[in-house]
Amino acid sequence: MRKNIFSALMIGIVMVVTAVSVMGHPGRTDANGGHYNRKTGEYHYHNGGGSSSSSKSSSKNNSSSKTSTYTTPKPVYATKVNVQNMPSSIDAGESIKLSATAYPANAEDKSITWESSDTSIATVDSEGNLTAVGVGSVVISAKTSRGTTSNFKLIVKEVVAENIMIDGKKDSVFIGEELQLSVIITPDNTTYKNVEWKSEDESVASVDSTGKVKTLAVGKTTITAVHKDLTDSFEIEVMPILAESVEITCINKETGQSYESLRFEKGKQIELSALVLPIDTTNPAVTWSSDNFDIANVDENGVVVGTAEGKVKITAETENGMTDTIEIEIYEISVIVNVIAGIIVFLMFAGIIGGPIAFIVWLRKKIKAKRSNTN
Repeated sequence: MRKNIFSALMIGIVMVVTAVSVMGHPGRTDANGGHYNRKTGEYHYHNGGGSSSSSKSSSKNNSSSKTSTYTTPKPVYATKVNVQNMPSSIDAGESIKLSATAYPANAEDKSITWESSDTSIATVDSEGNLTAVGVGSVVISAKTSRGTTSNFKLIVKEVVAENIMIDGKKDSVFIGEELQLSVIITPDNTTYKNVEWKSEDESVASVDSTGKVKTLAVGKTTITAVHKDLTDSFEIEVMPILAESVEITCINKETGQSYESLRFEKGKQIELSALVLPIDTTNPAVTWSSDNFDIANVDENGVVVGTAEGKVKITAETENGMTDTIEIEIYEISVIVNVIAGIIVFLMFAGIIGGPIAFIVWLRKKIKAKRSNTN
C-alpha cells in the first residue's frame, strides 16, 4: 500500500514540474530542439539541443532538463542572382521582359535592380522591361540590395532593309505645283530608315531631304530615292498651266477707262491688250492678227493703225488656241469737209486777229479827228 502511494506521489511531482516548465516556456521547438522565448526574445534549446557551447554548458550543469541559451543565428544573404529570359542577342527595336531571383531562396536581400552599361544601345527599367534602342554590345546587370550582381552580355543587331518603294508618285504635275513624297521601307522594323533624294534635272524639278518636290520649268526629270544599296525611282513630267480664256480690252491711256466706241479716224492708232485667265497661266502671251490689213494693221503689242475707211476684226490668240475678237471701224473725213473745216478755222482765226486790229484803226481815226476839230 505504501509503495503504491509513493509511486503515485512521484508521478504527480513529475507532472507538476513538466507543467511548470511548459508554462514558463510556451511555444514549440524547431528542428534544432529550440525556440525563441516570447517574453525575452532570447533563443534557447530544450533537452540538450543546440551548439557545442550550449552542450558544454549543459554538461557542466549535468541536467538535460535545464534550458541553455545562445546568440541569434546570422542572416542569410544572396550569393548569386539567377536571371530568366536573357537572350544572347536581339534585334534593334525589340523589347523583352526579364526576371531574376536571388539564391539561396531564403536570402534576405531578394529585391533586384537592373542596369544597362549603355542606354544608347539598350534600356531596362525597374521591372526588367528591356528595349533595344541602338545597335552594338551592352552589358545588362541584375543586382541585389546588398550588391550581389550577375552580368550578361547582350548583342543588339541591326535590322537591314530588304526593299524600298517611293510613295506619292505622279506621272505629271503642273509647273509651280509641289509634291510630297515618302518611302516605304520593308521590313517595318528596319533599324535605319534614312533616305537620300535626287533629281536628274534640277532645272525642271528639285527635291529636298524630306522628299518635297518643287517644279520649276516645263519638262521631264527622274526622281530617285536611295537607301544604302537599295533604290527606287520614277519619271515625272512638269506641264504648263494652259490658258482657259482670253479677253481683249481697249483702254484710253489718258483717262484709264475703256473706250465707249471702237471707231477711229484713219491714220490714228489705238493700243489693245489681252487678259488671259487663269492669272498663273504659264505663257500668257497672245498673238495678234487682223482680218483685213488694207483697213488696219496690228503689231505684236496690240497697237492698231487705221489705213483705210472700213471695218476690221482684230483677234488675240493664246498659245493653246484660246481666242477673242473685236470689230473696229475706221472712218475718213472727206475733202469738202476738210475744206469747209479749214475755212471755218481760218475765219475764226481771222476774227480773232482782225477784230482787235480794226478796233485799233478806228480808235486812231477818232483820236485824229478830235485833234483836228480842236485846232
